[in-house]
Amino acid sequence: ELKESISRAFNNKCKEETKKGLTVEGMVSRIARLNEIGFVWDPIEEQWKENYGKLFVYVREFNSALVPRHYDADRGLGQWVASLRTSYGRRTLSKEKIRDLESIGFVLAIYSVSEASGSRPNESSFSLGGLRPGVSTCQYLGLI
Repeated sequence: ELKESISRAFNNKCKEETKKGLTVEGMVSRIARLNEIGFVWDPIEEQWKENYGKLFVYVREFNSALVPRHYDADRGLGQWVASLRTSYGRRTLSKEKIRDLESIGFVLAIYSVSEASGSRPNESSFSLGGLRPGVSTCQYLGLI
């Protein structure tokens, strides 16, 4: 299957490469060698999986997905969680990722109740931002 895919792409787009001695078999061999050494083809997706795994462990350990932004044990996780909420607010987080996060109890839409009154927010002042019980984030956004 890989060879057929490469062959179609190679025949359509790489006519000049055949003059340089590059063949479909050579490309398949190179890809196989890269796969053998664990080459990461999609680093963004790989980073997502790694961070999601860390979040999953955090949820198991603390029974909560509210990771502090400055979580001392893993500052990167706290920053990643904050970036998720930013992406969600900008509506750039995919439906699949939203579903994955919701499946482990992650709350994407939070806001500080005390922010409206001008007082400084604290841990107990956060609540769901506009979500009703039984309404998923995807439903709230009108994605499904």
